[in-house]
Amino acid sequence: MASMSIPNPCDDATVEAVAIAIFEADEDENDEACSLCGDSATFIGSRTSWSDPINHAAHDTYRIRARRTLSHLPDRLLSRAMVAARKDWPRGEPTGWLPSYMADEVSPPPRKTPDDWIALRWGRSVEIAGPNEDEGDRTGRKAVTLGHTIRFNAFFDFGTIKIEVAPDGTWKPADPDLIDPAALNLNGYCEKSDGDTYATSLDDLALNFAEVCGPLEGPEPVEVEAWHWSDETPFALIKREDGFFTFRQLADEVAA
Repeated sequence: MASMSIPNPCDDATVEAVAIAIFEADEDENDEACSLCGDSATFIGSRTSWSDPINHAAHDTYRIRARRTLSHLPDRLLSRAMVAARKDWPRGEPTGWLPSYMADEVSPPPRKTPDDWIALRWGRSVEIAGPNEDEGDRTGRKAVTLGHTIRFNAFFDFGTIKIEVAPDGTWKPADPDLIDPAALNLNGYCEKSDGDTYATSLDDLALNFAEVCGPLEGPEPVEVEAWHWSDETPFALIKREDGFFTFRQLADEVAA
């Protein structure tokens, strides 16, 4: 019976990294079995490395397993051009990252990198910190095994911007020279220090301000907190050559 090919647009380097991660996970499992078998451990075999000639014949098998893992992800997030995955990034470098399953009306603060969410490394897995970990509560930790994937959302903090709201609910930048044009097309806004005024566009925020605070006698200055959340981006847990666990982004790191 002919083998079924698994379509996957991911680049070879990512496939190789995930294949090695799955191999390392198998080796970790073998080590655990050795430690449990005592005198009979020699029948299980000692640990080997990916580059060991004895494993070369198995490389393609691990690459197939890696492609199978990656094939469960949306193709648009794996395209080499990465156009769809990053088209909504307002700038090149995120302020922080948040596990997608934690994204809610009340989310924990993002952390600088996905790796900063790793609270514990053990065996062939890591534990992702819980949503209230900063308060000493470990509830909600999530285990991720080598070679498996987890999604993160990138967060962009634009600080405070100033706009002027007209009586009819339209708006304009208070000073166009002092505002980043990218900050005018984000997906998170609220009046400064007032999360109850949250809106997904400046149009909605300004119209709500005019209705709640009106009737306005003229243009009214408003300070607005601005931020942006990206689409979900998948990462795979891999082990680097130095043995350190890290998350590898599965979409290419290219400029938007």
